[in-house]
Amino acid sequence: AGKVVAHADAAGATMVKAYTSLPAATLGEVARHARARGMAVVGHLPAGVPLSEAVASIDLVAHSEEFDQLLGARATDDAIDAAITSLLEHGTAVSPTLAVVAAIGAHATDPDA
Repeated sequence: AGKVVAHADAAGATMVKAYTSLPAATLGEVARHARARGMAVVGHLPAGVPLSEAVASIDLVAHSEEFDQLLGARATDDAIDAAITSLLEHGTAVSPTLAVVAAIGAHATDPDA
């Protein structure tokens, strides 16, 4: 994680991107190294990483539908409130990417889309 962040910093990047497959320990190390260099961590909420832990390591969540994937279709009001509270506590922003969400229906019903 340290080498990747150092490489990105040396190339002039101001942020690094987290992906869905990033393990919890690696995500934490990426965040630690990035923040030490004044860089932001943006991207996806990794699958298998508890939401509160992921939110603590990510400064900007790339897509709002990721919460649906992690919380599930049967998320309780308490689970949703806990997610929002975690975002607020860590100052984590969310890019809703609503244009993509609106297009998902077309992609699901029109194979040519």
